[in-house]
Amino acid sequence: MYKETNPGRAGQNKHIDIFKLKSKRINDKSIKLINLILDENPTLNTILRTADNFEIVKKELRKWVLDFLKNHPPALNYYECDEKGRECYEKLEWKDFAAIRILDYLNNEGKEYEDKNLKGIDIISNPFKILWYAVKKEKISGEPAFFKDMLYLFRQFSGKNIRELPSKEQIQKWMDRHPSGLDKEIIEIRKKNKKRIIKIFIKKIDDGDILRHKFRFEPGMSYKKKYDQMLEWWDTKTFHLQFASRSPERLNKLLGRQVDFETMDILIAAQDRGIPFFVNPYYLSLLNV
Repeated sequence: MYKETNPGRAGQNKHIDIFKLKSKRINDKSIKLINLILDENPTLNTILRTADNFEIVKKELRKWVLDFLKNHPPALNYYECDEKGRECYEKLEWKDFAAIRILDYLNNEGKEYEDKNLKGIDIISNPFKILWYAVKKEKISGEPAFFKDMLYLFRQFSGKNIRELPSKEQIQKWMDRHPSGLDKEIIEIRKKNKKRIIKIFIKKIDDGDILRHKFRFEPGMSYKKKYDQMLEWWDTKTFHLQFASRSPERLNKLLGRQVDFETMDILIAAQDRGIPFFVNPYYLSLLNV
């Protein structure tokens, strides 16, 4: 469920309620995922299939999860904020995290959140209502990715999905596959990247493509002084926030036009779907494409 603001007509909102739409029948992939969720979780299956209204669903889901937490005092104390801090957090088991996530969804069910990354769309949190509707009506605007997320959430809660932490030796083995940032060759590559990025920003500021009150050159500054000024700005967090790349084109230019076509297509498609990305100049200087 979401409310979409039409930017072409100031003051007029387009409100779309996915629970009132004449939704298409759920696709086969989603149906398979829903059936898996129900088959693997008999209690959830009963709650979703027998509830006459969504208030009952919320009540029974909450009771089910809280009954579990009552047998896990550290998790219940953490959830209810009776205990805080790292020591309490370290006592939590993998299933506890899933239980707390389910309760968090329930506590925020129906709340509306403004997503500034989606250009005027207000998102309403309704994960379990979507799931209930899908089971009862078999018609809902839900993507397979959503139902897959629900599948793994309840697998985590049931204990079917077990977290396996890698050993220190395994992590070191993974790390050894890649060059170290302390290697002389890597240090030189990153210096060249930084120099390229700074030169691009100098030109953009000079051309008026980038206008920032805190980041501008004084009239008559030589190129060397501009470069030195950029080096000073580079060491400030404000610079990296202000000059972060938020578009595929800017990202590719700062990386020396080295991003391959396939990656650019993915980035552009993500941008068109409203998925944001944010990469500051420092992190770009670390990349070797």
